[in-house]
Amino acid sequence: MATKPTRPAADPLLSASQVCQELGGITRTTLWRWRREGLLPEPVTMRGRNYWRASVIEQVKGKAPEVAA
Repeated sequence: MATKPTRPAADPLLSASQVCQELGGITRTTLWRWRREGLLPEPVTMRGRNYWRASVIEQVKGKAPEVAA
């Protein structure tokens, strides 16, 4: 009897644009600066595009500097 492969818990990947929105509408420049300064982890790269796991961004939200509205 064959068993179905189990799927890991859903942890969607967010694009740079989505991450910017999740972090209060920051610019892409700020996103890359925070990455360089170590405030954001390195992204997952697929097909030349960068993505971050949603769970990682949720953890970063509490640690990110305040963003002026």
